[in-house]
Amino acid sequence: MADIKVVCKHCGNTFYVSEHSAGVTVTCPVCSRETPKPPQAVRVSKLRLREETAAAGVASEPTSRAGAPNVSVPPSPPGSIAAAAEAKRPPPPPDVYDRVHVMRQKPARIHTIFGWLTFIFLGGVLLWLQWSVASATGYGRYYYPARIFIGALVIIWTLMSAFEDSSLQGILCIVFPPYSAYYVFVQADSAILRGTYAAFLLSLGAELYYLRDTSLLMQAQQVLLRFVGATSDLIDRASAPPVKP
Repeated sequence: MADIKVVCKHCGNTFYVSEHSAGVTVTCPVCSRETPKPPQAVRVSKLRLREETAAAGVASEPTSRAGAPNVSVPPSPPGSIAAAAEAKRPPPPPDVYDRVHVMRQKPARIHTIFGWLTFIFLGGVLLWLQWSVASATGYGRYYYPARIFIGALVIIWTLMSAFEDSSLQGILCIVFPPYSAYYVFVQADSAILRGTYAAFLLSLGAELYYLRDTSLLMQAQQVLLRFVGATSDLIDRASAPPVKP
């Protein structure tokens, strides 16, 4: 979940690439020339790059929202009026859009393979256990503990990864749970996490076929309907005219 700090040997530009990016060389976004990855990579949180690079006076991201490369502006000469004005100027507020929507480099092929293997293995085990429950075989009793364990693992792993990137990512995953799916499949660098998350989602959907009455989605729907009904009754009682003595 960390990025690698790279300094271009041709133009001196500093930029960041995913630790899972393939190859031993990367393309500089400023001069478009190949430069090798450093042997002793400096790993930093990818969503804290703006603060570090802003302090160093370097563009924080290789590309802008429009896809054009960001070019650093050279500092003003010391002692000039412009330098004094820049020293007194407060730092710009962080761009929330850029802190949330960080471009992720394409992971290496080996990590993608691990993600698919995780998805196939966990998804196959969960589907087989669901079939065992529906067929009343002896292995069916292991499905519900396995579902609870994998669900808790997915939630804890996702939150740890999100808070490692930034507090904003973690808070969004807690306040708006569907955002966690966007974070896992778009933002996170771990292919194994994506495979585990996808296998858990697959098992929840398959429950509607094998275990409809005890499906987690059906139970959540019943809880939501009871909550809506209780809220509606409360509103009706509050809006009813008072009873005259």
